[in-house]
Amino acid sequence: MRGLWEPWEEDHLVVDSAVGSSELSVSLVVELVRGLRSTGETADPGIVGR
Repeated sequence: MRGLWEPWEEDHLVVDSAVGSSELSVSLVVELVRGLRSTGETADPGIVGR
């Protein structure tokens, strides 16, 4: 799996195993990824996989 800090050429949904199937949590993750990509900022690799 690619990390949030790696460039993607297409939209991907990254859901941590702790998120489960909660629609609200999935929505928040999607918004986080979109927000990071739109601002050009990178995520801290330390937060991925917790």
